[in-house]
Amino acid sequence: MRYSLIIIAVGALLLTGCHVQTTNTNTVSNINTSTAAETPTRSSVNTNTSAQLGGKPDPNRIMDNSDAAEVWQLYGTAIDQEGDGSSLDDARLIMPEVIQRDDGTFVMYYTYTGPDGTAIRYAKSENGLDDWQDGSVALSPSRTQTDPNFTIGGPSVVKRADGSYRMYYRATPVFPQGNAPHYQILSATSDDGITFTEEDGLRIPNSYDDSTSPFSLIGHGSVYALADGTLAGIFSVNLNEDKGPSDLALITSADGITWDLQNYTILYENAHDPIVVNRDGTYVMYASYLSEYPIMATSSDGTTWPPESEKIGFTNSAGETYEYLRAGDQGAVVTRTGEIYLYGNYLNDIAVYILVSE
Repeated sequence: MRYSLIIIAVGALLLTGCHVQTTNTNTVSNINTSTAAETPTRSSVNTNTSAQLGGKPDPNRIMDNSDAAEVWQLYGTAIDQEGDGSSLDDARLIMPEVIQRDDGTFVMYYTYTGPDGTAIRYAKSENGLDDWQDGSVALSPSRTQTDPNFTIGGPSVVKRADGSYRMYYRATPVFPQGNAPHYQILSATSDDGITFTEEDGLRIPNSYDDSTSPFSLIGHGSVYALADGTLAGIFSVNLNEDKGPSDLALITSADGITWDLQNYTILYENAHDPIVVNRDGTYVMYASYLSEYPIMATSSDGTTWPPESEKIGFTNSAGETYEYLRAGDQGAVVTRTGEIYLYGNYLNDIAVYILVSE
């Protein structure tokens, strides 16, 4: 397995916050977390073109970057499948979330979906770009199919005032083939940011579990701190009776446990899978608009966002225009030197992108 930074492109809108999902991945048993951490393998930057990495691009799906507010270039593969018999073989690796810890190291949390079920795994890097050393399981699901924590993914991690970490993630019990999942938001805590333990209760419930909830689905989201220390989150949601694509909703919390569901704001319709970072006092959100193109928006305070988002673009490592479906479920991190890196799904792997034009 190679571990080097790149933004991951979405191979399919499966197991994301979108309501359009119809594939059932919950019919398998859950991951066995008794296995030891994997032995790190070699690291190298993948500088292949997009065609080499993922097959020949569809000429009808090539992005037009002429009107893009930012353009991101493929840097390399962070987590991939090498066919070496490891537990990552035959798995889908999606939804990266990256933080930089106090010691300067970068930790990536990502969603693992394999023959043995789902889990949230972690990997580490010294610089956030190269040499990603895959670890093991950060958070395990329930083994009971009716448990809301049966299928998990889409982590978002925040550091708390006491130095510990809280992870927010979307989860669902098993759901019938062809039906939409009953995603809602749960949480887990960790002292070291590596091994997480599920907290009791639902952070943001759906209306199947709480009749007062305005949402039938609350999927992949991004939680971040505001200037006053309270939290905000932007989540992929479907309002009750809404059978269409997901929208992005802003929800706030004073304590990180109880979220104000009655005063949510729909920010962008038909958008999903956001990530929010704070860069030099400006909040920057990246997300996807349907399966058409990735988007971004900025906010001075984290709660007031512009009415319209902007399109962003991607190129392969050679600077050639990129096919959209190779970039999605974005993750992002702002380094201590002020650089911003994007990560995302790349087919069944995870990749890293660097900013080349803004």
